[in-house]
Amino acid sequence: MATFPGLPNQAQQNNPLSKYFRQPAIYFTLPSRGKWWSNGALQQSATGELAVYPMTSKDEILLRTPDALINGQGMVDVIQSCVPDIKDAWKMPSPDVDATLIAMRIASYGHNMEFDGTCPHCNEVNTYTLDLRTMLEKIKAPDFDQEFSLDTIKIKFKPLIYFGMNQTNKANFEIQRLAQSIDQMPDGDETKVNEAVTQMGRIVDLNSMVLADSTDTITIMNPDGTEEHVVREKNYILDFYKNIDARTIEVIQTAYTDIAKEGTVPAQQTSCNACGSPFEMEITFDYANFFVRAS
Repeated sequence: MATFPGLPNQAQQNNPLSKYFRQPAIYFTLPSRGKWWSNGALQQSATGELAVYPMTSKDEILLRTPDALINGQGMVDVIQSCVPDIKDAWKMPSPDVDATLIAMRIASYGHNMEFDGTCPHCNEVNTYTLDLRTMLEKIKAPDFDQEFSLDTIKIKFKPLIYFGMNQTNKANFEIQRLAQSIDQMPDGDETKVNEAVTQMGRIVDLNSMVLADSTDTITIMNPDGTEEHVVREKNYILDFYKNIDARTIEVIQTAYTDIAKEGTVPAQQTSCNACGSPFEMEITFDYANFFVRAS
């Protein structure tokens, strides 16, 4: 018998209404196949497939609560409700996030979803109904086993976990909000200048922290190509990113982005309803609206 979050197993078995409880709507396989997950954060079946249940009323309310979404706990609770085999969603590697949320939406509202795309040829905004099942099948895990070589070092990246992604989003939101308040201050205001400098410093520190969280090891190489030292300590790696020159940090960030984007939802081939021209539509998810029930 399936288990359901929120009720003890024994209570479920004894409840004569349990046969009416929600059942798995779909099964899917994580793009990571369980790689990069911490011990105890994920329970996988022998096939590697995870059961996905439709959202409950409580889940839907959580996703409509701004504070719960901003601090991330609401989304974590809903993920663990809909995909019980995910025991700690905070530790979910980034390549699995989009796939899991897409699977949850399919289970709750069906596989069709409307997306807006602007034609690059005539600037017409088109609305398309796309099949989320196709997107889910096309998401793959990036190859984080490849190393990026830079002078005498080799950098091996790793995906961010959901906790790090959420902390980054929260910090970005706060920085953007403060930036808006700075813009409203009179020009020449010394306070405005000081706040702007402070925010720029926070952005730089945030970028360094994200890159450190996304780095598994940095290997120092000898001139003959042998390894001199493998650095795994996060504090050393963070110190490195904070103290290298701007051009080098840009090169490393670009290398990480190029690898990580392999795990994003691929662009959809479509054509403009107005001018008929074909174009690629980039798919981005606004999770504030992603789980809104279609009318």
